[in-house]
Amino acid sequence: MNEIVLLRLLRRILTPILLTMVTIAISSCGTTKKYAMDSDQLNLQNSGVIFGRVTLQRFYGLGMYNLDGSGRAIQIKNKETGELINTCCHYFEVRLPTGTYQISYMGTPAGGVIPREEPFEFKINNGEIKYIGSIVADRDLLRHMEKFKIERPVFGKHMFAVKDYGEIEIGGIIVRKPTGKAKEPFIRFYIIDESDDVVKRFIEIYPDIQQDRIIKDFMY
Repeated sequence: MNEIVLLRLLRRILTPILLTMVTIAISSCGTTKKYAMDSDQLNLQNSGVIFGRVTLQRFYGLGMYNLDGSGRAIQIKNKETGELINTCCHYFEVRLPTGTYQISYMGTPAGGVIPREEPFEFKINNGEIKYIGSIVADRDLLRHMEKFKIERPVFGKHMFAVKDYGEIEIGGIIVRKPTGKAKEPFIRFYIIDESDDVVKRFIEIYPDIQQDRIIKDFMY
């Protein structure tokens, strides 16, 4: 086997491993320190608070259910500046300055996924505290609706946005690297309203925040 063929083989083998390591690193970290709830740089005068949930769910087959028990990472992108903010886990709460933000990455048991086209977006203003919804995959949407005794979810009442996310595409022949595009299999995600449970938990953790300050404003 000549050196070029060997090099190609090693790169094909190592690239997925390196991507997995990056996914694990993002998934295992907490919220980017500056944007955490206990940030010493941000407060309700110079930022707002968003919180929500990424539900535990299946993506590829029965065997992939709930394998990442530590929770799911998400990456939030400032639409104007491009800055990336990492947070996890199963429930998330983040302080953010006024602006428009996107869900640019989500961790799954099988690795990270990115938007097929348009990502979920939300807006926040200084002084606001918002529940922006819970993210659930298509395979488990009905299971979550059954929890609320809803047989057929109605768009605009029980679910509020839908977007496709897919695995990160790897391009190149010799140098294998992410292309920034999503590839199949695509997973359809919905934004649903779990505010009764999620808001209750949030107030229990942050008792200084009064419930009447919280706004429901779902991602779109």
